[in-house]
Amino acid sequence: MTPVRNLLLFGYAATAYAVAALSLGDTRAAVLCGDLGVLNVETSQLPEGVSPADLRMCAGHPNGDVRVLDPAEGASLAPVDRGAEGACLPPWVLLEGLRG
Repeated sequence: MTPVRNLLLFGYAATAYAVAALSLGDTRAAVLCGDLGVLNVETSQLPEGVSPADLRMCAGHPNGDVRVLDPAEGASLAPVDRGAEGACLPPWVLLEGLRG
């Protein structure tokens, strides 16, 4: 084979490999996330300084929004409860709820 033909063959093989690798990434994420779903965010909607690599892979959180800190019940580090505006509640508000 001539060098030009070898170079073209290599280029076609590299292109096919790159396309296959991209589609396998989506399949891998779907398998790993399962029922939680894959988080799809357009890069144009991200704030400045945030890259897609900073985001989690799955749309849902495996532990939900319930936070359990009792080791006997299987301590969970799930996201904390959020207030009406979506901001995290300060720790003293959570402690007052446990006392009352």
